[in-house]
Amino acid sequence: QLVPQGDGCYMPALNLVEKVTEADRKEDYALVLMFFSDGVPSDALPKDTDFSRLGLDSGHIATLVGRERADYLYTELFKSRMRSLHQVIGPSRLKMFSVGFTGVPEDHSILEAMAVAAGGTFSHSSLRNASTDLTTTFTSVSNTLSTTRDTITSLREARGPRTLRKVDV
Repeated sequence: QLVPQGDGCYMPALNLVEKVTEADRKEDYALVLMFFSDGVPSDALPKDTDFSRLGLDSGHIATLVGRERADYLYTELFKSRMRSLHQVIGPSRLKMFSVGFTGVPEDHSILEAMAVAAGGTFSHSSLRNASTDLTTTFTSVSNTLSTTRDTITSLREARGPRTLRKVDV
């Protein structure tokens, strides 16, 4: 079980999404992934990661230092993970919404890249206008889910009844 504490590590949450959806990849319901963060991920970049498998130019990576290097590698690593989840779970099933909330929208470039990689939506919510911004975001989520439900219901009607599966996380 994940317990919120300290800095925000993205990879454990994505690992949990993968684990929870492993048994039901062939199902026909929508899966909504909502990612909220107040900044960049705090995950440690693996020292032994072969970033060339992500199609990254090691020469380019060598020219980057400090925060610029970390942001670039985080972005590429999480984009790759989101593309993989999107493909494995199913583009018509996975609906990704990421919300960044701080006064500095630039802190959310990784969240935005993750949403785009999964065919999803990114929203920035400023602390000053949080209630209005979040209302707009959740209205968008609701509209997307309604459309997805209608599409999946239409497809399901042709196949007959389905079974109920309870998931505890």
